[in-house]
Amino acid sequence: MARVSRKPNKVSVDQAAGVLKEYSVGIYTRLSVEDNGYESKDSIQNQIAFLRDFVARREELNLIQTYVDNGTTGTNFAREQWNCLIEDIKAGKINCIVVKDFSRIGRNYIEVGNYLEKIFPFLQIRVIAVNENYDSNKQNFESGMLMNSLTNIVNEYYAKDISRKVTQVKRTMQQKGEFVSGVLPYGYKKSAEDRKVLIIDGESASIVRKIFEWRLQGKGCTVISNYLNELALPSPGLYRYMNGNQSFKRSENAKWKSKHVAGILTNPVYLGHMVQGKTRQSYFELGGKLQLLPKEEWNIVKNTHEALVSQEEFDIVSAMAENSRKKHVEQMNVHKAVPHLENPLRKKIFCGQCGGLLTRRSRVLKGMRDYCYFCAAPQMQIGVSCRNTHIHEEPLMEAIVEAADRQLRIFGRVERGWISYRKSEAYLERKKTEDKMKREMKEALQLLKEQKKEIYADFREGLLTLGDYEYMKRNLEEKAKQYRVKIQNLDEQNRIEDEVQNTMRQHRQDILDGLTGKEVRDDLNEGGRGNILANKIYMDMLDKLIEKIVIYTPNRVEITYAYADEFEKWSMTIIGQ
Repeated sequence: MARVSRKPNKVSVDQAAGVLKEYSVGIYTRLSVEDNGYESKDSIQNQIAFLRDFVARREELNLIQTYVDNGTTGTNFAREQWNCLIEDIKAGKINCIVVKDFSRIGRNYIEVGNYLEKIFPFLQIRVIAVNENYDSNKQNFESGMLMNSLTNIVNEYYAKDISRKVTQVKRTMQQKGEFVSGVLPYGYKKSAEDRKVLIIDGESASIVRKIFEWRLQGKGCTVISNYLNELALPSPGLYRYMNGNQSFKRSENAKWKSKHVAGILTNPVYLGHMVQGKTRQSYFELGGKLQLLPKEEWNIVKNTHEALVSQEEFDIVSAMAENSRKKHVEQMNVHKAVPHLENPLRKKIFCGQCGGLLTRRSRVLKGMRDYCYFCAAPQMQIGVSCRNTHIHEEPLMEAIVEAADRQLRIFGRVERGWISYRKSEAYLERKKTEDKMKREMKEALQLLKEQKKEIYADFREGLLTLGDYEYMKRNLEEKAKQYRVKIQNLDEQNRIEDEVQNTMRQHRQDILDGLTGKEVRDDLNEGGRGNILANKIYMDMLDKLIEKIVIYTPNRVEITYAYADEFEKWSMTIIGQ
């Protein structure tokens, strides 16, 4: 009897070829509220177990990876594991997604519909929503458009309704003067009797009073923050972290800053008024971005708790702040006509002692802006004492231009050497060997597929036990995986070699175009603002050429160039030949 007669019917059979198509499966699970380990029908553990059982019972599905977004909203797609899934799809690792239902993908029906109607069909990705009885191989999304759309609309309405109700309850509580915000104002703590009432926190409240006292004596915010740091008093973020608020772990080394002092001096909460609703965030507005609201829209309820300063003191400090603001605006307007140049080393220049990004500041000298980079970490973080890590921009740029010229020469030499190597007998022989290996591995893969069909047929006929079948299937799949990885590595190596060589050639040419500045000369000849255009081309050149600059001292600068690893690899390969 022929083997084909013993095969059960499958939905996932390639009708043209008449063979079973295998799918590399990615299970995706999501829970809006972080799973606390308790059992429930929607817990992460139960979702995973349910979906793995579903995949295991289908012979054409091979589970590759499980993606879990725990405690992540479904109202947008800014999710770590979802993005990992999409990247694996693009890389060809996954061609089938299995979810419990559409709401796990998301609760924004427009975005979910876009994925199901356009993106996944274009990428030829099979989608299975188990509880929705949906399989894109059996039924395309358009054929069930009405029911699918209604399901997604209900999911989004549910999320919006919950958000609206929670917001409404919180707003009502705020209007009653009850504290419902997540972060306590510095100087206060929650009452043990009523957690929605603020009471004075003795330790931090004394610092708040001292800040107002110093400001009334005429000391500025920067001077006050320096005083506080010299006294080793914890900054607001550090104080919250020390008192058990783990969300402020990032502030465990934070120092006082002038903005902390300014924020305290302008906050009506220290008059005994409950101030809430300073910000608004909705995943249905502006893509979930946090919005700072104007003071007129704040929710302020007066006399809800004990004040730390008097109205008179607060008014005097407020008037001083307004005068300081006006003076700052006047000082800024003095040199308003002197234009600022965009930072050509933004996010590229680092301190050699603490590793942090350097800050760029400017001053006007003789009608020109003089820029300087320095490390601000000692003023911002406890235990950091970087010294002499500053440098003026002009001499730094001169050094960079000189180094760029040397780098371009290296570009040319390495590129010519690499091209010669790819024409050599050794390289051609290596390619010939690799092509033979790929052919043999593809033939082996096809043989493994046939063997897998045979053992499945034997299992269906009762010639193999379930345990024997699963053992043999795992062995075959492991061998097939090893072959696929080897083939993928060979293809990836060839792709990278071609891509890097082409990119390097274009990279070098772009930099050369930037340095010649033909557009600048043309612009100047036409009476344009050549200096601004030159700066733009210059910044483009630096962005393409330089990956990182580290300043140890003004006399010790380390430059890391883009494609440095490729340079080393190419150079070593050429030297080896």
